[in-house]
Amino acid sequence: MKKEKLHSIAPILSHIKKKKNNFKTPNGYFNTIDDVVITKLKAAATQHKDQDQIPKDYFDSIEDTVIAKIQHLKNTKKSKNTVFKYSIPIAIAASILLIFNIFNKTEALTFDSIATAEIDAWISNNLNEISPDQIATIYSDIELDYEDFSTQLTDEEVFDYIQKEGLENILIEE
Repeated sequence: MKKEKLHSIAPILSHIKKKKNNFKTPNGYFNTIDDVVITKLKAAATQHKDQDQIPKDYFDSIEDTVIAKIQHLKNTKKSKNTVFKYSIPIAIAASILLIFNIFNKTEALTFDSIATAEIDAWISNNLNEISPDQIATIYSDIELDYEDFSTQLTDEEVFDYIQKEGLENILIEE
């Protein structure tokens, strides 16, 4: 693109000078690179061969070295386990006690503070543990008609009722 055309399209860009590429490869770089790389690889391989040698009497002394390291690790783990073994349950118990003391705002419990619905629910859940005399004491303001309770059914009446209503319907209603 000619400079005049660039100046008409983008005048600011036309004033920027073209920079010179400073990245150059040395003369003969690609002719000698393969020799340099192969020489470095051979040197590295020779170094690894020297390092792979096993020291004299290595297998005679390895057992004592390993046992000494294991004993040191066991002693370190025992001291850490002892600290955690006792400190964690103590910290948990202290936290629970602190939370209990913060949020435990007990008020005096009286019959006036208990809702009637709660008393009814407790009675219905624990009905088998309450005697009729206790129920009569609680519900002293309700008069019961004992004539409703004096009716006794014969076996035939019960059998007729079961046949009329159906056993499944009776069980489902309860």
